[in-house]
Amino acid sequence: MPTDKNINLIINLNEMKTVYSDHALKRMKQRGITELEIQHVLSHPSYVKKSFEGRKEAVGNIQNRTIKVVFFETENYIKVVTLI
Repeated sequence: MPTDKNINLIINLNEMKTVYSDHALKRMKQRGITELEIQHVLSHPSYVKKSFEGRKEAVGNIQNRTIKVVFFETENYIKVVTLI
């Protein structure tokens, strides 16, 4: 299990763990975005583009709402950094 102090929640996503930073959890609450919606965007994005510092941005639409998930991948997990 990762030891990053900002990791609060770990779930399985297609055999890969998804880890949420404190910042991502705060944005989820502020924007009313659920874990299930994030999983959907990561699993079925409209597109994925490169972001800065090795991060990626998955973009998807859920109920006429565009959700952008900024994340990075390691061998063991996907870490969600923020949501736009």
